[in-house]
Amino acid sequence: MDIIKICRDKAGIYKWTNNINGKFYIGSSLKLSVSFLNYFHLSYLTFYQNKSLIYKSLLKYGHSNFTLEILEFCKNNKIYILEREQYYLDNLKPEYNLLKVAGYSPLFIFL
Repeated sequence: MDIIKICRDKAGIYKWTNNINGKFYIGSSLKLSVSFLNYFHLSYLTFYQNKSLIYKSLLKYGHSNFTLEILEFCKNNKIYILEREQYYLDNLKPEYNLLKVAGYSPLFIFL
């Protein structure tokens, strides 16, 4: 997966778009490559699908029906990344995001 190589050791904001219904998800990570690896592990998605609309949708529609975009690479700073994620949440209003305020949910504490 080229995206894993491109994002190795990078932080940033990303967007998953469902090509069938147009709904999308905005996310951020201090380690994009680690986060993306989780998105492509079926067992990870299955385990957490009841806590995440994007995971549930990836399982339902399949990865081939989604587009993954890097919206921006950021400096590796948690506060800065959350500010940038909030900018995209406020301006793009993604349907798949359960939380409308940027922050790390308890789901991701152990990533």
